[in-house]
Amino acid sequence: MLRRGGKTRLRAMFDNIVTIASKDPNIPLFDKEGNPVLNADGTQRTYFSDKIAGVAVQAFDKLALRVYGAYNRAMKNWMQ
Repeated sequence: MLRRGGKTRLRAMFDNIVTIASKDPNIPLFDKEGNPVLNADGTQRTYFSDKIAGVAVQAFDKLALRVYGAYNRAMKNWMQ
């Protein structure tokens, strides 16, 4: 919720995009009981999520365009 003296909507959107763009696409693995799956050396196994990586790249692209004052192609078509 936005309150007077708090973050502006633009700042809240910007913070949200930064959070999404900085997501780690490696997700830890768990077995059926919820226990972590470990490697031979004792570290937790992870797998690479294509969805998270794709969303992070799109958010970073949007962030870079907004920082430089440009718009993406979909936004240009919407503004015409």
